[in-house]
Amino acid sequence: MKNKLLLFLMIGITFMMACNDDDKDEVPPTLNDVIGEYTGDKLNATLDGSPAPENAIVQLLQEEGNSPKLLLINIISGFPTFEIPNVTYEAVSRSYYSQISGQVADNISGLNVQVNATVENGIMEITITTSELTGTPADATSFYDKTFKGNMTISLAEDGSSIEQRVYILAPNEENTNNLRLRIENFSFEGFTLGDIELDNLPLEQRGDVYGFSAKEQVLEIPGLSEIGITSVQIDAQGAIIDNKTLQLNMVVNASPLTVNVTFTGDTIPGNANWDSYTMTTWVTPAGKNYQEPLYLATSNPAADMFKLVSGWIPELTVEPYPVTQDGDAAKIITRDTKGGYAVIAVVPKVTAGTLFNGSFVLNATNPLKSTRFGEPFVNGTTPTSLSFTYKYTPGPTYYKTIVSGSGASTKVTSEEVPDQMDECSIIAYLYEVEDYSEYLDGTNINSSEKVILKAAFYGGNQGDFTEKSVNFEETGNGSFDPSKKYKLAIVCTPSKNGADYEGAPESTLWIKSLKLKY
Repeated sequence: MKNKLLLFLMIGITFMMACNDDDKDEVPPTLNDVIGEYTGDKLNATLDGSPAPENAIVQLLQEEGNSPKLLLINIISGFPTFEIPNVTYEAVSRSYYSQISGQVADNISGLNVQVNATVENGIMEITITTSELTGTPADATSFYDKTFKGNMTISLAEDGSSIEQRVYILAPNEENTNNLRLRIENFSFEGFTLGDIELDNLPLEQRGDVYGFSAKEQVLEIPGLSEIGITSVQIDAQGAIIDNKTLQLNMVVNASPLTVNVTFTGDTIPGNANWDSYTMTTWVTPAGKNYQEPLYLATSNPAADMFKLVSGWIPELTVEPYPVTQDGDAAKIITRDTKGGYAVIAVVPKVTAGTLFNGSFVLNATNPLKSTRFGEPFVNGTTPTSLSFTYKYTPGPTYYKTIVSGSGASTKVTSEEVPDQMDECSIIAYLYEVEDYSEYLDGTNINSSEKVILKAAFYGGNQGDFTEKSVNFEETGNGSFDPSKKYKLAIVCTPSKNGADYEGAPESTLWIKSLKLKY
């Protein structure tokens, strides 16, 4: 009996010594031991309490000189690849397993994403939790009529293809300055053509230096879907406008029975085809308006709608004719006789010159010249050398000056005829420097601002037939073009060159067929 007890004690001591030897030999894992990709049976992932998609992939990476990061692939809806930078790593004692954690508040996606993961025996278990970031409602009008050109990747399952695409930001069909409308034309994939995709009434939020918008389960009404085997189309989308010039868009298109992932990154372009030959052939009707404008351009037409508000003070003042209208393949821009008067807070001049320009019109009733926000980001990177255009021009018969005297309720608006002075049109391109693309020049300062570094200016009198002209850009003395700086380009056309001073001849008419920049 004693011999058996001694034998058991010896076996126990030997086993404990072996275990102690194993503990001494076990080395804590390092980050390099767990760097790599986890998927399939090597990954156990949950997203907001539910199992992650079957094709989920998590990559733990470290680039030289940088902190480790996690890439979540096929996990965050709408984002095929989502990055968690600067994750922390720790080797936990006793059983020695790897622990990884991280969090990112991502303004582009509008998500706060938190991850906690462990790696043991080559298997990663990861918990992913998401929540939406709260932004501040933003004015969307400065982005209306913007075109973004870039690369769009369309993926069905694991296969993807990339194409050059344009995405259009427009005013919403229901008038709301905090909302926008997104449009993609001729969308197709894998031989299926869905046609035009349009997402309407998307609220815009500012998150830090990013403007974001999203669509949740927006159903599209697209005719003829059943003929190509698609029963319905529903879209989730997240978009972000970065630095006021770059659009990043992620969409999940549920074209039942197919699901398509779409990513797009592109920069805004001024006008059509980067101004290599803009023509006035395509016109659009802004939401809720009775007038049209050339696609991608702005006009002073919204100012005419204000005349309805002052009709009680100036009964003979009417909305029509609008200052800018389509005339065949040209834009017709007129100077109107707006009678002159004072309406509570607004000066209505004797002469109001129509304006066609790139940029946006946001009505400022107390100072109408501030309504014209001229220009769009100039991202070409090459100095423009000349502006070419096709035009004709007829000056009005009688030239007037508007005279404003007094102030407040005592303001008086009269006019004075200027004998023997003929009106002239002006077509001018300005390149001006900005600190941020949200800056703009308007009708009060574009001809005096020291931010303008290059200017191509044309002034002309009567021209009975359409003719092509070209004017060179010249330095203004305010500096030279530097491709490392930010600039905006403004092209402004008006039938009365002194219109900003409320001078000109009613019925002066300028026709523009085309605009073209050379570099």
